[in-house]
Amino acid sequence: MFMKFFWSIILGLALLSCAKLEKGDGDDLLVLNTSMRKSIKHKQESKSEQHFNKEITLEALPGEWSMVSKREGDYVLFYPCDGVNQTISINKKDGEYFLLHGLGQDAIMFKVESFEQTGEASFKLKLKALDKNLRKEVSVSWDADLQEITSWAGLVNSNGQLWFTPLEHADKFAKVVQPCKECWPEEDCPEK
Repeated sequence: MFMKFFWSIILGLALLSCAKLEKGDGDDLLVLNTSMRKSIKHKQESKSEQHFNKEITLEALPGEWSMVSKREGDYVLFYPCDGVNQTISINKKDGEYFLLHGLGQDAIMFKVESFEQTGEASFKLKLKALDKNLRKEVSVSWDADLQEITSWAGLVNSNGQLWFTPLEHADKFAKVVQPCKECWPEEDCPEK
């Protein structure tokens, strides 16, 4: 049953990486067609509104997150030409919580060993990878100005910081797709 769950997440990541691309406003930028994302039904209710001055619980967290990157001063959803945008999925199975960190072409499934609220808009997760001898302590906090964005420190390495937005807020960010020719020979790229 766990493997079925794991492969369904991997399939979802693969579908996002195969989404139809359209020419954007810039000559060398592409935007992701959002019709595919809109066709994916979300299993959870919108739970990310205003996490300030509230108790934060693992159950109340949004289940799906997309990484946002800073480009030219703005936060965007960046899709590299050799992978997909990083994602986080938090799911409950048999009373335990699991976090899947989609890394573009790879993914790591973690069991959530502990959850602790550390401030009015922050929390800490202790994670253990299921298939590796790997443990992570991740500190997450909402941005005070841009409440759709959270900082995840320690997810990749102890000093690294990534920014994610709950999937229900992803439409608020521009979508930037790295041109194929930046990763592959021009003859292998459909764009001209």
